[in-house]
Amino acid sequence: MRVGDRCLFYHSGAGAASRRVVGVVEVAREWYEGEGEAASGGAVDVRAVGEFRRPVALGEIKKAAGGGGGEVEGMREFALLRQPRLSVMPVPAKVWDWICEMGGGFVQDGEDEDDS
Repeated sequence: MRVGDRCLFYHSGAGAASRRVVGVVEVAREWYEGEGEAASGGAVDVRAVGEFRRPVALGEIKKAAGGGGGEVEGMREFALLRQPRLSVMPVPAKVWDWICEMGGGFVQDGEDEDDS
């Protein structure tokens, strides 16, 4: 992940209802090692770009990979469907576009949710 890369922000909390893509963030600082005794691993700093007008549930994403002629290209190979608690994964371009469309676009910082 490089500074300026955009990423989907995914909630992976307990319970199916909380597993959803809620917005877009941008990498502000590349990977760095954690500091202090309690640090384990490293981190990437991000800044909010926008919150989706409508969160996209993991269940919806699974349905889009489900066959029957309506599947989104690249969705079946999307790592989120195989390892839903994986922290970082590539997102195929067509999957990115579909998720953003399903989310109704996103509200940018400082913009009212009612603005289009």
